[in-house]
Amino acid sequence: MSIEEKPATIIEQVKETVTVVTEKITEVKETIIDEEIISEYKLMGSDAAQNILQQLNESASVITRSGFIMKNITIGLGIPPAIEITFNYSNEISDSEREKLLTQSAEKKILSLVLKALFKANDMYKKVKIGNFKLESVMITIGLIPDININLVSE
Repeated sequence: MSIEEKPATIIEQVKETVTVVTEKITEVKETIIDEEIISEYKLMGSDAAQNILQQLNESASVITRSGFIMKNITIGLGIPPAIEITFNYSNEISDSEREKLLTQSAEKKILSLVLKALFKANDMYKKVKIGNFKLESVMITIGLIPDININLVSE
């Protein structure tokens, strides 16, 4: 391969990676943007925040079985309030275990949303490995404007 061909190849690889990342980010965002939950949240304000925290507290063992550990909860006291939860990655689970957890949590909207977001964030990490970085944590913000952040650290 000549010197002129190398930059084109690198540019193509970068474009392909950016496309995959963009598609995965869109997919993850669609998971957490549940219009029904956002509508309820807007109407209920601090009551919604309390209900979300209660459901997360009751679901801690299910979340742990998902391969993540609920590490930190930050409550924004604005109008409306926002809840930011940090989940540390602990271990990989099988697809069948994922399906089992999603089926068990189908009636609990917030838990179901959180599990789907965690699984999609983990899937995105596996598809878009960056050098020697590994998945450390996923931060999910539940509020008027939901958000997901993935934290990668050097091994």
